[in-house]
Amino acid sequence: MTTNWDNFVEIYDWEFDLLNESQKRDVAMWESLCREYGPKVLEIGAGTGRISLQLAKSGITLTAIDNAPSFISKLKQRNIYPNLSVLVDDMLTLKSTQKFDFCFLSYSTFQYLLTREEQVKCLTSISKILVRNGRVGFDLDPHICDLPELNHKVLLYKEYNTEKKCFVSMFTKHKVDKVNGITSWNDEYFFHNSKNDVCTHNLSLKEISLGDMKSLFSETGFCMEAVYGGFEFEPYNDESERMIIIAKKNKGSEEL
Repeated sequence: MTTNWDNFVEIYDWEFDLLNESQKRDVAMWESLCREYGPKVLEIGAGTGRISLQLAKSGITLTAIDNAPSFISKLKQRNIYPNLSVLVDDMLTLKSTQKFDFCFLSYSTFQYLLTREEQVKCLTSISKILVRNGRVGFDLDPHICDLPELNHKVLLYKEYNTEKKCFVSMFTKHKVDKVNGITSWNDEYFFHNSKNDVCTHNLSLKEISLGDMKSLFSETGFCMEAVYGGFEFEPYNDESERMIIIAKKNKGSEEL
């Protein structure tokens, strides 16, 4: 299922603020990690800049990339910081000629990769743009396939959007493929305006375990340094809502 981000960019930030209050706590965590592992930082899957703009404001030097041109265009319009570079790039084939000390993939970005082949390709690509002993950080959802099947669309919310000057009704359904460990969402947005505009958005995420990540690291020249269960660096366990992983590039992995 293809993720059509371009149709979604106009309401992405508004919906994030509406539904993901707890996720906003990740900014302070990434700032702490950037200061520990920087100074040169790469954010992969930066979207419209929710995290990167705040990091740049705090003085961190970073490059923000995303493979959705409409999101990068919006981020560029917002960027007023000389220490923030903004580029369209793909995590499977990173084109940067720079070397970074630390890169990170926030808010389940790595889980958009639905096959092991893609995961290996991504980590190999990251290894090439990291300095020797550089680090990479991941924020993963370990419970992607824990949802009950929802085969018919239900109303998740109806809220007023001040920018659009109308109410927006969002209907969602999802399919859980436990065999392949993938949950796919199909969302539909109705704008209660004079045109009755409609926007659809599809999204699929891959469940991934701590064991999966260790195996991927072993194959691609990384070693796991730390794993946390949340944005305050609390210990990870099977009940943790998030899985925060820090991995270090091994010596000699430049040739991979």
